Amino acid sequence: MFYTNQCLKHLLLLRGYIGSVTEGVTPLYNWSLIMDEKELNDIRKMVANNSRLLSATVDIEALIKDGIVKKVGNSYYVESIESLPKDARRKLKSLTKGRHGVKVEFIKGSSSMGKLANEFKQFRD
Repeated sequence: MFYTNQCLKHLLLLRGYIGSVTEGVTPLYNWSLIMDEKELNDIRKMVANNSRLLSATVDIEALIKDGIVKKVGNSYYVESIESLPKDARRKLKSLTKGRHGVKVEFIKGSSSMGKLANEFKQFRD
């Protein structure tokens, strides 16, 4: 399941309460009374994987080199969305049908998500 940047920001609010990897954080509420350890680990894994994805930018130059994306002016076009790699599809910001194919815009990488990805790297797949 994929979560947006906004959803991850809300999960960040829970970061200290779901077993933060930072030492010295005292939880305001004991989430183990509500969730078992498996559910907490699933949330940690989801935050780790999605924050890593959102921290990286799409390598558009490599996609152009492979012939998947073509650049027309300042815009990028693809013949079909299915031709994009899975990680690139998950980072799509907008799609518009045009005369050169489907115009795509990608989400830029986030340094705050990079920090979160580094903090939760032990929980990645």
